[in-house]
Amino acid sequence: MKLFRPLWDSKNEKRAVKAVEKIKDETKLARVVEEARCLQACETAAEKLTDQNLIILLLQKNIITYNSYIDRKIRFTLAKKLDDTNKAQQILSEIAANLSDNYSVSQSPLDFGNAVLDCITEQSALFYVAAHGRISQIYEKAIERLTDTNLLYELAKGRANDKGHLAIQQLNDQKLLEDLAINDKEMNVRILAAQKLINQSLAQSIYAEIAKFDDDIAVKTAAIKNFDKNNLQFIPEIVENLLSVHHNYSNEKVNDFIQFVYKVSQQEQKQILYRYKGKILPHQDHSYTTGIHSDYTDTYSDGGYDGHNDYRESYHTDEPEITIWF
Repeated sequence: MKLFRPLWDSKNEKRAVKAVEKIKDETKLARVVEEARCLQACETAAEKLTDQNLIILLLQKNIITYNSYIDRKIRFTLAKKLDDTNKAQQILSEIAANLSDNYSVSQSPLDFGNAVLDCITEQSALFYVAAHGRISQIYEKAIERLTDTNLLYELAKGRANDKGHLAIQQLNDQKLLEDLAINDKEMNVRILAAQKLINQSLAQSIYAEIAKFDDDIAVKTAAIKNFDKNNLQFIPEIVENLLSVHHNYSNEKVNDFIQFVYKVSQQEQKQILYRYKGKILPHQDHSYTTGIHSDYTDTYSDGGYDGHNDYRESYHTDEPEITIWF
């Protein structure tokens, strides 16, 4: 228990700051940064520090917890005083990236984050904020300032989210876009990269591959939306692949997809008869007209697909059948 508190440790802001302003000893200023109960007193002491060893020591100490908004403000002040630019940029990027919206303080995390981001100039530091940032407005601003194509490529790779999307929008290097379109593990990244390819013949082959073989209906749909007329020939194969995989998939999603490809393909004169195992619609009668061709009514029921490829052949079995028009 302290019997006497120095003036700089007062809870009264004016009194504490006035006391700090009179301190010239750097070791004492460092102690104020660590121990003062008043934020303004800590900041005033941090701003007065010039001894690089003490600044680095304070930045390394766990006493500044780095988990609160207040401590980040002190780190921000200290980082700006570092002569080591690389170290300063690293610390600034960590501060900006780790900010979140759950602070109840006078200065909003967004305003503070923008102030920190304005001090970041190195591409590697901007990449760190872009990759690890939690506040969308902060990491979006960092991505906008990225000009290094290799860093944009790394940011886009494997990120099927807004960060990856923004990175691809910024990326114009055709070789890197081609690599993403061909090899990325995320199908949505491949599609977005393919959209920016000058070689649209390659892009169309990528859309076709994804639509044929990816099991996700939303991904199939995204790929088909980019089809040119030549790729429409793959629609029957795509539907067949879908029904062979999604035996127990949501009826609504499967039927919505079938209606979608029907409208896209506009091949109203071709009837494809599928028989497949697994339930697509409930047992009650369920039919509707697509609206694309008023003479056709598409009736869906339970059935089984046995792998036949002659879509014009009529099958007479005990199993119900599903008929799809497009």
